[in-house]
Amino acid sequence: MDKLSGTTLVPSRRVVYLCPSYGTYWVQIFDSFNNRMGKDFTVVTQSIQDVVNAKIAQGLGDFQRKVVAGGRISISGRNSDKGRGTPFGLNIAPALPWALLRIRPQVVIANNFGLWSLAAIVMGYPTVLFWEGTNHTERTVRPWRIRLRRWMAQKACAFVVNGSAAMKYLCDELYVPKTKIFVGSLCSDPPPKDFSFEKCRDKAVGRQPEFLFVGRLVHGKGVDHLLRAAALQLETQIDSSNFTVTIVGEGPQRQELEKLVDTLGIGHVTRFVGAVHPNEIWKYYYEADVFVLPTLQDNWPLVVLEAMSVGLPILLSRFAGSLPDLILEGKNGYGFTPSDHSYLASLMTKYINNPDLIVEHGRMSLTISEKYDANRSVDAFLQATSLAMRERDYRTPAVRK
Repeated sequence: MDKLSGTTLVPSRRVVYLCPSYGTYWVQIFDSFNNRMGKDFTVVTQSIQDVVNAKIAQGLGDFQRKVVAGGRISISGRNSDKGRGTPFGLNIAPALPWALLRIRPQVVIANNFGLWSLAAIVMGYPTVLFWEGTNHTERTVRPWRIRLRRWMAQKACAFVVNGSAAMKYLCDELYVPKTKIFVGSLCSDPPPKDFSFEKCRDKAVGRQPEFLFVGRLVHGKGVDHLLRAAALQLETQIDSSNFTVTIVGEGPQRQELEKLVDTLGIGHVTRFVGAVHPNEIWKYYYEADVFVLPTLQDNWPLVVLEAMSVGLPILLSRFAGSLPDLILEGKNGYGFTPSDHSYLASLMTKYINNPDLIVEHGRMSLTISEKYDANRSVDAFLQATSLAMRERDYRTPAVRK
């Protein structure tokens, strides 16, 4: 297997990445592909994008792309926002097969078990699937979808996953051999170049710690659990204002959460910032001391890596798929069950009473996050495509002269 690193060029192979919709965080990964493969790498995406971040991403990057007419039909998604199920929808692009026939890829990479992945497999292309789900996020998937996934998993040549939780799902539920799975996660954008860990931590010592949440304000993110834990923490403290909670993000639950703050009597230590432009988000990470994500369901939330990349300790829900890979218990943070408000409050107290722990855990977060970059991700994809190429050669009978 080739040693792949940095901007090393790889043996010529035409690779198409089928990605109906992608956020700005994908751009650095696709550009890294482009650095390795040049014109042999193409991203195929669809013309209609419902999310603003995806619309912006379509115009960024130096990689080659093909936009086909198509859009997404959402069949179910409400339970996902409530943390009770995985979203289900169809990306419809009738011209996709013709685009593949024109490009003539040697290997196709596709996201998850959707229609685009199915099209690549049915058309007979050696296919690599990027998979994000975990046993928890996929717990409500209907039996017919499980059967379809198992069939597609048998036909796929290789898989790339974010981490151990996604790998466990593939092995446990879809019977994929570990030898066909490569780990190379999505990564967050790096912090601005003027970032200094020592400078950020120095200003934090001696002041009231700030606990930060970043994300959509929907039930599935569990922000109400953070607020209830904060209220419990206040009850145990003599000083009723020895910490703050900052909520960055917007969503349909905001008004409900603001009312909860009033009911709990924690308005003097809580602030809602609202939606923030991606370029401005780093300011809030710099000002914070501890990052908290009380999600009820998430695959690989990139906000965790963003917070780690500026050296924040992490309090992470056990329902986040990245917990086993990113959190070293007691070294850079702690895992918790969102509904256990007393335990979350006790974790907050650890940092409030011991500021040195913030610096110590933050430094470890920074160290862990440094390996999660675009090159690592592309390494995994290229190793998977190498396996797919070998499997293609194995499946194709030799032509005798």
